[in-house]
Amino acid sequence: MGISPNTTSFRKFLPALYWCAVAGSFVLFSLGNLFAQESSPKPAPQAKMREAIRATSEGREFWLCFQKNSIEPERDARTNRINPKDQIFLELFLTSGEDTKVVIEIDGLLFRQEMRIRGGTVVNVKIDTAAQVRSSEVPERLAVHIVSEKTLSVYGLSHRYQTTDSYMGLPVEALGTEYRTVNYYKLREDLISQFAIIATQDSTSVTITPTSPTFTKKPANLPFTVNLRKGDVYQVIASSASKGSPADFTGSLIQANKPIAVFSGHNGAYIPIPEKGYNHLVEQLPPLSAWGRHYYVGTLLGRTRSTIRVVAAEDDTKVFANGKQVATLLAGEYYENGAVNGMTQITGDKRILLAQYAHGFENGLDSIGDPMMILLTPTQQFLKKYRFATPTRGQWHHYVNLVVPKESVESMRLDGRPMNPQVFKPFGESRYAIAQIEVSYGTHTLEGTENFGLYSYGFGYGDDSYDAYGNMVGQSFLELREVKDTLAPMANLSAASVLASQQNSLSNSSPISSPSSAQNPRVSLRNSIAPQISKVIVSDDREDDKGLALVRIVDAGGLNIVAPSVVAGAPQAEIILNEQAQTQSGRAIIEASDVAGNTQRFTLCFTKDQVGSDNLISVSPGVQEYCPQKTLWYGGVFGTLAVTAHTLAPSGFNGFDNFRTVGNFAGTADGVLRLVGGGIVVGYRFSPTWGISARLGTESFPGILRAPDPASASPRLDTLTLDPSGRPTLTQQGYTLALTSVYASLSLLAECYLSNNFYALAGLKTSLAITRSLALNRIIITPSNAVYANTRTAEREIFNGASESVATLLPSVVGGIGVTVPIWRNIAAFGELTYAHPLGTVLVGQEWRISQLSLSIGGRMRF
Repeated sequence: MGISPNTTSFRKFLPALYWCAVAGSFVLFSLGNLFAQESSPKPAPQAKMREAIRATSEGREFWLCFQKNSIEPERDARTNRINPKDQIFLELFLTSGEDTKVVIEIDGLLFRQEMRIRGGTVVNVKIDTAAQVRSSEVPERLAVHIVSEKTLSVYGLSHRYQTTDSYMGLPVEALGTEYRTVNYYKLREDLISQFAIIATQDSTSVTITPTSPTFTKKPANLPFTVNLRKGDVYQVIASSASKGSPADFTGSLIQANKPIAVFSGHNGAYIPIPEKGYNHLVEQLPPLSAWGRHYYVGTLLGRTRSTIRVVAAEDDTKVFANGKQVATLLAGEYYENGAVNGMTQITGDKRILLAQYAHGFENGLDSIGDPMMILLTPTQQFLKKYRFATPTRGQWHHYVNLVVPKESVESMRLDGRPMNPQVFKPFGESRYAIAQIEVSYGTHTLEGTENFGLYSYGFGYGDDSYDAYGNMVGQSFLELREVKDTLAPMANLSAASVLASQQNSLSNSSPISSPSSAQNPRVSLRNSIAPQISKVIVSDDREDDKGLALVRIVDAGGLNIVAPSVVAGAPQAEIILNEQAQTQSGRAIIEASDVAGNTQRFTLCFTKDQVGSDNLISVSPGVQEYCPQKTLWYGGVFGTLAVTAHTLAPSGFNGFDNFRTVGNFAGTADGVLRLVGGGIVVGYRFSPTWGISARLGTESFPGILRAPDPASASPRLDTLTLDPSGRPTLTQQGYTLALTSVYASLSLLAECYLSNNFYALAGLKTSLAITRSLALNRIIITPSNAVYANTRTAEREIFNGASESVATLLPSVVGGIGVTVPIWRNIAAFGELTYAHPLGTVLVGQEWRISQLSLSIGGRMRF
């Protein structure tokens, strides 16, 4: 029985239907998003799930100090004065982008100074030498407190004669509560590791776990606690009492209940021991929360090698150098490489801190400056703009190293002016480029469109020889918390061969313990240096990537490649393809997974060049069923030498236009190899065996036709000749005819490649007469010593010019052989020996045909 709803009852259901529709739409929308996320082959952009302490190296309030620098000099017994060369100089260098008022105070010295800084300048402030902290484990009121109305950058410099270092001051916003120090081995009992702590608030409790015994005999690896007031400086110096002990504080743990500033280094170190030339080392440390996992270590300009130390924040930290694992560290342990002589990418699967040290003056390789220490910035803390000042004036060379994403090199500006992109060089197989430039004394700005890294250093000369400084220039201080890695690994093609791969000295180093882009849719290249070995670089080294877990070859497809062995957390892995060993084209499917479980497949296509060594390789994300065919266009130039043959009918002919001869012209062959023309060639290779080419050029057809007068027909009296004595004589005469036209030629040829460098060719050629000209001359055949009275030679001109009898087109068929010889990259020399057989005649209505045996020599360039 049917029911017809009335209007009133239907209206009662409208609200319910409306909300059901809304709910259903919401569910469908949510499910759609869920399935779209699960099935999408491309991961969404990685979320930045960091809690940011919004700070950079610029700020308005700083707490700094000056640690002990070298040994305390002796005073003159007579004058009680220190030799001026042995005096210490403590200085601050302040720079700001705006005019600002600055106040500097040192509570323990009753020191207060107010000043105004003009924007864009650097101001040097001398600090009382009594501010140097000489004690160990005694709170002192020697903290330097700086307050500014506007943001500024601050650098500290501690200088004695031939022992100098600088540091970048960190504002209070960048400070933290947990640190680990980085130092160096003791040189002798009074030249040893040290660190200093400044309390920025009252009632600050600091717990210190040193990795080496302290000056007051506090044992290694046993924590002790001190309580500090705001502005207290607490310096800790290592003990040198134990013979054989390195007295090295590297990795010492410092924890506080309130933000503190920490400074670390050495009062005078040889690097490496026993090389001569010690120097003061100091840097203000970033807190553990600001450490990163990816660092790029450049060489120091003018120096042959350097030392690096990598300190671990957590247990079971794997350290990789240029993609190869070099250490597994516990928290506080460090890895050292004392002979870094190239660009080196350092990566940790957990947070690490990296320090770079310049070597001493007398190191057997260079003689520039002395040791100094720089803390490098992890990529996660790079900035887009830096303002910095060179922290000393005098006889110094000041340098900066820039580590910049390759795609933003063109955007870099130094002091507002574009930088020359040519100063940037690729940083190994990474996504970055590096530049090393010298800058003048003063304040500078560097900026770009993408975040980049920057550090500053200098070496003395002249009166400042045997001296050096180095410091971080700036960074952000994001609190790097665990971020979900949602980006799959990348794969790119490297042009470097194994023989030219980046050299480093990692094999000579070992871990030392303390006493306890975006991806391009396709990358391709042609390789042409034989023997050629190419590398596919599989990487997972972006800011928040966790490193590779597995790389495997799903389908080799005719390619002789092997999957690399991957250590979990490695930033890169290499797949080697030996092009020389490949006899055919092929395709491979590569699958890469990272530690976070993200997986991506790539297609590697290799197209073998059967002619030269210009192979085509491409790497593309996803699985491609078919690789693109290799298509080769080439262009070039050539010149042609030829032997030319003129063939006439047996009876010959006796004239053209209105000119007639007594005898008939007969064919001849020009037996001399002559330059007859040249032009350009364009070709297209559509398979390993077949190709086509076109040649456009100019050519000529040298050679002379002769028509002697019959002896009975030669005039005897009408043409007077003279012998050498001047007496008249009788002659036999005749005519010569030469084709003087210049032709434009077009050849269309098929090429059949019989081997890598040898081919046969055949096709059609047509020559278009440009001038259509002939030259007709009267000649004396006998006697040989007779000459014409008017020319004084045995020849005189009858006609030389354009002739309507000359055919416009000369078609011919061409066949021959050719050879190519690769010279460099995609450039090759080639030679072709061809024969052109005529299909037409030179003169309209006459049987005059021209054939040529030609040798063409030239060069080709492939596109």
